[in-house]
Formats: sequence, structure tokens, C-alpha cells
Amino acid sequence: LAFRHRSGRGRPRAGAPLVEPACAGSATRSGREHRLRPPVRGRAPDLDRNRPGGLRGRLPPGPDRNRGPGRRRATPRRRHDLDGRTGGRAGSRAAGRDAGDVAARSTTSSFAGSTAIPPAPGGWSSIRELVEELFAGEEAWIVGGAVRDDALERPIVDVDVAVAEPERAARRYARASGGAPFPLSGRHGAWRVALADGRTVDFTPLTGPIADDLATRDFSINAIAERAGTGESVDPFDGYKDLEARRLRAVSESVFRDDPLRLLRGPRLEGELPFDFRLVPETEELIRRDSGLVTNPSKERILGELRRLSADGFRRLDELGLLEPLGGSLAGIERAGAAGHPDYDLVVVFGENLLQLPISNETRRFARTLLRAEAPANDAPRAIHRFRRATEPWALEALAFLGARELEGPVIRARDAEPRKPLVRGGDLELPPGPEVGRLLDEIAEERAAGTITTKEEALEYARRNSGSVRSDR
Repeated sequence: LAFRHRSGRGRPRAGAPLVEPACAGSATRSGREHRLRPPVRGRAPDLDRNRPGGLRGRLPPGPDRNRGPGRRRATPRRRHDLDGRTGGRAGSRAAGRDAGDVAARSTTSSFAGSTAIPPAPGGWSSIRELVEELFAGEEAWIVGGAVRDDALERPIVDVDVAVAEPERAARRYARASGGAPFPLSGRHGAWRVALADGRTVDFTPLTGPIADDLATRDFSINAIAERAGTGESVDPFDGYKDLEARRLRAVSESVFRDDPLRLLRGPRLEGELPFDFRLVPETEELIRRDSGLVTNPSKERILGELRRLSADGFRRLDELGLLEPLGGSLAGIERAGAAGHPDYDLVVVFGENLLQLPISNETRRFARTLLRAEAPANDAPRAIHRFRRATEPWALEALAFLGARELEGPVIRARDAEPRKPLVRGGDLELPPGPEVGRLLDEIAEERAAGTITTKEEALEYARRNSGSVRSDR
């Protein structure tokens, strides 16, 4: 990894990529997307309890389940995956990862099979320029991941600035940028400015020399600082050399004891950073030494790191002795196939133990659906219908979890053939409201899927014959 000097600056930055550039027209890598999900937008915690697909064990309810005039439309599906973030709080630091600006550079590193990163208006260059304009002449340092990612030509989502007075600096930056300032930590005095494009600028207290601040950080590649306005670079732990060598090296022996969440951050960075970064053996030994501390951070912080791991990342946790203390196991990974749901790997690795973490109600329903699912006995329409009734809208994920992907075709065909309207509605049955109506509608839908009922008259006749009785084959 060669570094070049930026015009007018004394700081090195990344140059030629470590791999051969992809051919013309190929896309650029957007980074591994194991991260927190976008924020919930002011939603009551149980608002979606009646939405389609919200009840396990039934297909999405339709108008046939409501009787009489004035019935209300079912609550629309609104899916999100960020746990514990409601009431208009600021977005996660990783929420805008794909909005990072790589267009500010004339070239970007290319990777086979990657996807293009859309440029954001202004981008990283505008954040840097405003920081330099506002704090030139002051001791303000851009530190940590922004410096690292700029050197690696990665999209920059959040920026950390170390200053003497974080609150004053944050309010000043917010006025100039139109962002929203708020305190991050009363104990540590950090402030954040949330920008309209989803990125953030954090201002942290600088209480002494910048080298002392960098000594409290985790890995050498995150312990590099650049002074705003001058380009002066401070790199006391040879972070640029480790960037060039693709190494993840702890800055001290107490790194993981100071903040045990860093035990998870190391393996996570191995998966997220380009060019195959690896923990050095000495740092791996420190992780194994302190692995028993991995459960010390809050469950919310642990979940945030776990969500950004891939299946390979969980294998890495197991190698380092971190997975078992967290309640995870690799036993299900070999059986279960891959699936696209963002929390699928968490269910595969942690099983019932995932329910002990502070996951959202939506994720809890997803996990319970997979954990309770039973594979269809065969691909007959009746068996597929019953499976879908128990697992939708996650029937395909449930098949992957059960290792029964050979039944994906019948499930997809059943979805495609799903009738748009029911043969009968609850009011057509001329029965008092109650569970009997729902039971009969379920049975009629199953018979329709099996092909034994095709008309409204046949459905009403079935209801007359079976009202008040329970089928023996259910």
C-alpha cells in the first residue's frame, strides 16, 4: 500500500490499491454492511402489533377478517431494524455509510464484485474544509477513523474532532453547517452534530497533548491525528506503517481492559476494512487473555458490534475465544444456508440466547418464527400453505435456517399464486364474531390452496359443514 502526498499538505495518504484495479465499468466497493440499521422515526413501540405479518402463525390479515361497515385498513408494514432507538434520536454513526463521498477524489480503489458508492453532496471534503475554516488557529485535531478511512480511500461517515471545548465547537459547527448539535456523554463531555445527509461530526474533549489522547485509543491505525488547517500529522504508534502493512495492532496492553467492547471491534474491523487487514499475533494474544471481559459492556453496545459481523466474523470470534462467553455457537452455521435478512446470522449463531439481547419487537418476532419453524413434510400445496402460514413473511429465511432450501421453489410459486381476494369474508359466514370465524377462514384458505375449494359457494358450504367442529387433521 503506497502513500502519496496531497497537494499543499504534509500528511501522507493512500495511493495505489493493493489489488489490480477492476476493468472499466466495474463498480467500487461500498464496504461490508454489518452495521446498525437506520433510526426509527418517532414510532410507538407497539404500533405495528396489528400490521400484516405481525402475528406469528397466520398469513397477513386481510379485509376478510373484519366484519361490518366502517372497518379500518390494516396498519401498513413499516420495517426497520434498529433496536432501542425511538423518539427522534439521532441516527447511528454507521447509518449513512453508503452516503460517504468518494467522488471528491479522481480515483477510487476498485474491487471485483463490488458496488458503486453514491457520492453525497459536499461529502468529506466539505466537512474537512468547514472544520479547517472554523478552527484554524485553534488546537483542533481530526482523529481516528476519519483519518484512517481517508488514507484507505473509504467513504467517511463520521468525523471525530478533538478540541478543548467540545460544546462550544459543536454549536459553532452546527450553526455553520445547518446540523443539529446535542451532547453524547455528560460524563465525558463529548458532543455530536448530526448532518442532514446522515453523517455525523463528533467533538471530544482534548485535555492535554494530542499524543496523550491518541494513547487512549484502540488500534494504531485509529490513533492518527491531523491538525485542522495545517495538515500537521501526529502518528505516535506508527499507524500509517500499519495501514501500509495491513495490520491491526493494539496501542497498549491495557486496550481491551480499558474498554472490553474493543474485543469485538478488532474482528469486526478485519471484516470491514479492505485489503484483508488482520490482527497481529501479539494483539490476538491480548484478546485471548482478556476474552472473559467480553460480556462486560452493555448489551446494547455488544449487539451493535455483533450486528456488523458476517458469518466469517462469527467464526473469527470463535477462534479468539469470544463467541462462547456471549452465548453463541457455530453449530448452526454449517447446517443453515445464507439469507438476506440483516439479523439472520444472529439467529443462526445465538438461537434462543438472542432473545436475551435488547432486540426490537420486529427482530424478536423474526427470531421466534425461525426458531419455532418446522420444515414442510413435502412440497404438496397443503404442506406449503401450512408452512407459509406459520412463517410468513420470512418463509424463505425459515427454509434456509432449517436447511431445506430445496423447497424454495414451491414456496415462491405459492407466493406468486396467492389469490388477491378471499373467496369469502367474515361477514359472509353469518356467525357471531369470535375465533370460530378466523378458524373457518384459515381452513377455507388452506382448502383453496390445496385445490379442493374454488368458488364462493363451495367455501360457504364448507363453512356450514364445519362450523362448530374441529378438523381431525389439523
